[in-house]
Amino acid sequence: MPNKLGNLTKLRRIDLSYQSLTGFIPETFSQLQKLELFHLMENKVHSRIPDFLGEISNLRVLHLWSNNFTGHLPEKLGLNSRLQEIDVADNQLTGSIPKDLCKGKTLQEVTGQIPEELGICNSLVKVRLESNFLNG
Repeated sequence: MPNKLGNLTKLRRIDLSYQSLTGFIPETFSQLQKLELFHLMENKVHSRIPDFLGEISNLRVLHLWSNNFTGHLPEKLGLNSRLQEIDVADNQLTGSIPKDLCKGKTLQEVTGQIPEELGICNSLVKVRLESNFLNG
């Protein structure tokens, strides 16, 4: 994955879908604080979803489906109050879905099992979690 993209700190949208990318999401992406949309669908990324994605306060759309992400969904994703869509379907994720994925809001559309706490989530429009090994 292109490490130098993290140096483009004014980026608002990144779409790296369908590129056969491998590896991991570089730490330099944590500098993309203006990022609103991150598409990385249908690649071969094979790492954990980094915690710093939850610290990008402008992130509204996070689509990481059909990769080989492993581990759990980062708890920090719940700290991002602007997140409207999260799609991590068809990966190798395990563990629980963070209870605070959208603290204090109302959920509008969900696919997959979710914790009861997400029932008060009003900023989320879409959550897609199927074809993983999540529980909750």
